Amino acid sequence: MRPMTIIVALCLAACAQTPEEPWDTYIADGEALRAPLAGAQLSVNGLGPLRVGARIEDVNALLNADLEAVATDGDCQEWSVAHAPSASIDLLSRGSRVVRISTFGDLGIRTPEGIGIGSTAAEVRAAYPNAERVEAEYYDEPAHELYVWRDTDNWIGMFFRINEQERVAEMSVGGELKNIEGCAPSP
Repeated sequence: MRPMTIIVALCLAACAQTPEEPWDTYIADGEALRAPLAGAQLSVNGLGPLRVGARIEDVNALLNADLEAVATDGDCQEWSVAHAPSASIDLLSRGSRVVRISTFGDLGIRTPEGIGIGSTAAEVRAAYPNAERVEAEYYDEPAHELYVWRDTDNWIGMFFRINEQERVAEMSVGGELKNIEGCAPSP
C-alpha cells in the first residue's frame, strides 16, 4: 500500500470515530433526536416521555442533562432543551413544572396525525378540522396561527404558527398558548 493511501485511510477512520456529545447541548439541523426523545410524537400531553406538568428535576433526569433556564421572570422560566442554528425544543415552566413545550425548525417531530414543521396549513386544518384560525400578530398575511383547544379557559391545547409560505414554522403544546412569546402573566 502506498504511504499516501495509508494516511488517507487513517484520516478517514479517525474522522468516523467522533465522540458522542450530549444531544441536548447541540444538534445539527435535520439530525434525528437522540434517546429518549428519538421518534417521540408531539401531543397536547407533551413530547413522548417529556410531559407537560413534569417537574424540571424530572426533565433533567429523563434527559440526563443539567438544564439551565435561558430566561426567568418570577416563577416563570424558559429552558432550551435542544438547539441548532435553526431548530430547537424549548420549555416554559411555572414554579418547577413544565407548562408548555415548543419546537422550532425541522427536527423530525410529528404529531400523531403526522403534522410537523413544514406541513402545509391545509394539512393542519385537515388533521384538526376544529382548529381556530387567528391572525398572526407579527407576520403578514397569509401567515396566521392555528389553535386546537383542549381547554380554552386555561389556554391548553396545541398551537401551530403558519408562516408566509403557508407552512408550519412552530408547534407548541400544553398551556399558556396565548403567551407564546414566553414568560407573561398566566390566564
